[in-house]
Amino acid sequence: MRYDKNYLLGLLPAIYLLRDRLREEEPHGPLEALIEAIAEQLGGVERNVEQLYDDLFIETCADWVVPYIGDMIGYAPLAGPSAAVASPRAEVANTIGYRRRKGTLSVLETLAADVTGWGAVATECYTRLVWNESMKHARPRALSTASLRAPPPTRNFVDPPRLVDVRRIGSGRGVWNIPNIAIELYPLSAFALRGGTPGTPDPAHPLRLTFDPLGRDAPLFQPARPRAQNEARGGPPRDIPSPASRRRLFAELEDRRARIAAGAAASEIDEAAVAFTASDPIARIAVGGAAIEPESVEICDLSDWQASTRLGIRASIDPVLGRVVLAEDPGAATLAVDYVYGFSGHFGAGAYARDDGPADVDIVAGDDLAAAIAAAAAHDADARVAASATFPGDLAVVLAAGRSLTLRAGSNQRPAIGGKLTVTLGAGASLSLIGFLIGDGVEILGGPGAVALQQCTVPSSVVAWTGAAGGAVSLSRCLVGALQIDPLTSVSAADGVIDAGDDANAAIAANAAGDPAGALTLDSVTIVGEVRAREIALMQNALVTGRVTSARTQQGCVRFCYLPRASVTPRRYQCQPETAARRAVAAAKAAGASASQLAALDIAATAGVRPEFVSLAPADPAYARLGPRCAPEIRAGAEDGSEVGVFRSLQQIHKENNLRKRVAEYLKIGLEAGVFTTPINSGIIRS
Repeated sequence: MRYDKNYLLGLLPAIYLLRDRLREEEPHGPLEALIEAIAEQLGGVERNVEQLYDDLFIETCADWVVPYIGDMIGYAPLAGPSAAVASPRAEVANTIGYRRRKGTLSVLETLAADVTGWGAVATECYTRLVWNESMKHARPRALSTASLRAPPPTRNFVDPPRLVDVRRIGSGRGVWNIPNIAIELYPLSAFALRGGTPGTPDPAHPLRLTFDPLGRDAPLFQPARPRAQNEARGGPPRDIPSPASRRRLFAELEDRRARIAAGAAASEIDEAAVAFTASDPIARIAVGGAAIEPESVEICDLSDWQASTRLGIRASIDPVLGRVVLAEDPGAATLAVDYVYGFSGHFGAGAYARDDGPADVDIVAGDDLAAAIAAAAAHDADARVAASATFPGDLAVVLAAGRSLTLRAGSNQRPAIGGKLTVTLGAGASLSLIGFLIGDGVEILGGPGAVALQQCTVPSSVVAWTGAAGGAVSLSRCLVGALQIDPLTSVSAADGVIDAGDDANAAIAANAAGDPAGALTLDSVTIVGEVRAREIALMQNALVTGRVTSARTQQGCVRFCYLPRASVTPRRYQCQPETAARRAVAAAKAAGASASQLAALDIAATAGVRPEFVSLAPADPAYARLGPRCAPEIRAGAEDGSEVGVFRSLQQIHKENNLRKRVAEYLKIGLEAGVFTTPINSGIIRS
């Protein structure tokens, strides 16, 4: 600041300053105090004048100026819970850049990624249509018929020709027409897991392995890579996480072998690679601590576990099934795998970045997990497992009365317990388990106490205090099997999946016989199976495929949920399918429909509002995601207008609506865009 107190005092004759200080006992007299007050006001004016110039630019303007600059360029704010961006300033600044590239496919893809946070691919649909060729516009690659000898497509929008579809693309039904632009969203995220233990599906064949530690088929994912310059279209770009392709990885490894044979440098080989780079591979297998070289790996279809017989191949990998076949027995050498898998977000156990503060006890791969936990349980401790390895066998955790133990996974780690976890609690003891994959279920004994599971995956059942007075069980962002909870135990679950495997099975009950469990509090959960409880204190934004039965219906609340109409619950508010059926019947009744017509309409409306899932296989990347043809009453039936169930926090419907709103501003006149969300590369968009 130029006009500060010292600057103004320097302009005065020294005699006045001397007299001002000698007149008073204080070191600063009234004249200096007056000058200080004047300098403060001048400084405010000076700063305001300088800010007036800064306010002309979005990068340097004050926060209150951002909406005004946005209004000058026609910026319209987004709506809904998903409208939160890094800052409105950044969005307005990006809008200015977008306007300069308005009407191009690249800006539509960038816009989609900014609005939704997901990868996106935009396609001009007319380029896939069949038409009579013109000598002035020859397209030698645009064949009128699909080649049966060509390799299978790697994604939905591919080169095979299409006939014209005159249905509107905005409705989600028509796609292939001249004025259409299709924007395909990839909502799944890729997570890199390092130092995992491979699974053995069949102990009789020890050379047959899976990347999943529980022996399940789980596809590998292609993580986001920097997009290559002038990258050709026709497949998911490198910067979009997507399921790995056998053909693409096979071609890369063949190119790697050719480059090695030609004497290329290692740096040139790794730079050209997409998946098998030396620093961050999509898959890597280590035997006895030494990684198998990429050129010794073969990409195969291991549906029948038939491995490659080529000379020099040490391991065959199927990226689609997540399977591995070793060429030779490793013997006593330890096996470790690094791989990339996909999922919808931070749900269940996974290699997520966590707030990894210091711990009382650190456990790494190779340690005796049971002994380390027993030592930590002797006093109130925070134990951290800094490894993604599988600890074989069953594990028992015993806590004395009044003790508490936190057992958590380290940042970017996903430790696995190969067997069953048995927890025995003394009176008033508590256990917090964070980030674990548990193969054979959880059993809780003793008590009364408290057990909290956060970001855990338990494909088998969770049994708590069966036949005894328990305490409290809480699940947060967990993917678990059926729950068997004592009637005197309270259960709370949020942002997770409880999967009994079938709608007729008991997902929540007191025991295997299906007796009522204790008091339930459920928020944003997806439940596959029936719920049988003594009391439902609160159930909101939940999706239940089986019948819900509560012994007490005088108290509690069920709101913004999907559950079968035959359920017996406390008073329901805005629940489906009964709300949709009631509205349809009321509209038909006002139109003068007969009683038989109303009854038929009620049945049809109820049948039309039911959940549709992309997959209910626990190892599938799109596990528990709602399908694209799911009823809108479910996809937008939550309290905030998003989907009911586990993925309510993803705000998918709001992101799609906001993208449609934004895209309309950047299309050429006469064009229409359609937004399609592709949880997996399974051909959701069809001609």
